[in-house]
Amino acid sequence: MGTVGIIANPYSSKDIRRLTGSARIVTDWEKVNVLRRIIIGMQSLKVDKILAMNDSAHLMQRAIKHPGISMPVEFLDQPVMGNANDTLLASQKMAEIGIDVLVSLGGDGTNRMIAKGYDQHTVLPVSTGTNNVFPYDLEGTHIGICAGLIASHKVDKSDCTVQSKQILVTLENGDKDLALVDLAISTANFVASRAIWDFNDLDEVFLTRCELLDLGLASVGARLHPIAVDEDNGLRYKIAKTAVATKKILSPIGPGTIQEVLVSDWGIIDKGEIITRDISRCTLAFDGEREIQITKPQTIQIELIRKGPFIVDVGSCLKKASEQGNFDIA
Repeated sequence: MGTVGIIANPYSSKDIRRLTGSARIVTDWEKVNVLRRIIIGMQSLKVDKILAMNDSAHLMQRAIKHPGISMPVEFLDQPVMGNANDTLLASQKMAEIGIDVLVSLGGDGTNRMIAKGYDQHTVLPVSTGTNNVFPYDLEGTHIGICAGLIASHKVDKSDCTVQSKQILVTLENGDKDLALVDLAISTANFVASRAIWDFNDLDEVFLTRCELLDLGLASVGARLHPIAVDEDNGLRYKIAKTAVATKKILSPIGPGTIQEVLVSDWGIIDKGEIITRDISRCTLAFDGEREIQITKPQTIQIELIRKGPFIVDVGSCLKKASEQGNFDIA
């Protein structure tokens, strides 16, 4: 009746933004409780098994120690490195073995690593990060039911999913990297704490999507021109110095943090459009975290593509199941 993959990131919601703002801390025990509710939800749909990633906090091992859980769980045979590569490798292995749907616990960065491992997963991304745009903040029981409906083939994936977009970055040496939500060119020429938390360090931002309930970099874009996940375009904006600002936008750049952001220029990005930028002594941040340090002048290419994980619309999935009578008890 199907297999559900689960990747739970023990490191999400624990970066510097707990010190610089009022971002929530999702404890390991809360993640365990969320996992239990997800598993109990999918268990009600008679899913065959769960294929799970091992992690340094043993979240899944702790979650299945519950009298209400009887589903068989198989853990991936992979080393636990204690970093983002755990997620990337787990995503690759799950694609090789074969799963029907992947439930992820984490933030934008977690789902980026899933996409880097395999960008065609069908995902139910659950928010346990900071400025989350890609994952959603929904009750775990509903997530589990939805995963069970898809894995048991009671609801067809094509009726409730949309393929996500990516920003593809190509460096001058041919190396490529991707962002699921935002790419930022940061004037800081060091990676440091990695997390983006100060807009004064930013030069330009490129977005795949931005809606008015988003936080972080996407919240600024949403106030310029909202763009949904199913629209075939994106948005870019440039951070201004005070003297050349054309717009001043009041935006929630993080939980409990509202800031006036100065914008000098912005515009819509079309799917397939290739943008070039000459950069030097800066860092490239992907989905909220500085990843690549640029030390020498070079020209990079930036392209918006629709080639990413298929995101499940939980509401549409549950509605379809209800219309089909999947919740009826004869």
